[in-house]
Amino acid sequence: MRLHWLVPFCLCCSLAAAQHADRNLVANPGFEDMHESKVEGWTWRPGRANATMAVDDKVAHSGKRSVRLTNTTEKAPHVYGLLSQDVPVVPKQTYTLSCYVRSEAPGVAWIGGGSRWQYRFHFARTGQEWKRVLGTVTTEPGQTDFRIVILTESPTRALWIDDVQRRTHQ
Repeated sequence: MRLHWLVPFCLCCSLAAAQHADRNLVANPGFEDMHESKVEGWTWRPGRANATMAVDDKVAHSGKRSVRLTNTTEKAPHVYGLLSQDVPVVPKQTYTLSCYVRSEAPGVAWIGGGSRWQYRFHFARTGQEWKRVLGTVTTEPGQTDFRIVILTESPTRALWIDDVQRRTHQ
C-alpha cells in the first residue's frame, strides 16, 4: 500500500495548526474597528480615577489609530482607569502578551491580567518612540478565558497604546 498522499496531507495539517496557534487572540488589537464612537471588543472603565480613554486618529504604531489614556488622579489603593478584553485560552498553556506603547510620562501603567492581576508588565517612559512591552503568562488548570487589562494607576499625561497581542508561546 502506497501512502504518497500522506506526507503532503500531514504537512498541510501541521502548517494549518501552526498558523492557528500563532494567530493573535485579541479582537480589534489596533483599535481600528469602531461602533457608535466606541472601540469594538474593548471595555473602558474610568473607575474611581479621573481617567480618560480616547481614540487617536493622528498617532498610531500601525494602521490608522491608537488609544490614548490619561489620568490626573494620584496613586491610591483601588483607584485606576481600566481598558479590558476577555480572550479565549486553553488551560495550562503559556502565552505571550504584548502591546506597543508611547509616552513621555506614563505614570504607573501596565498591561497584564490573570487571577488577581498576577501578571503585570509595566510601561516605561518612551519619549516619542513606540516600544513593545511584552511578557509571558500561563493559564490555570480549567481556565478557558483570560481578561487582558491595561491600567493607569497614577497621573498619566498621555499614554498611547496600539497593536495588542495575545499569542500562544512558541
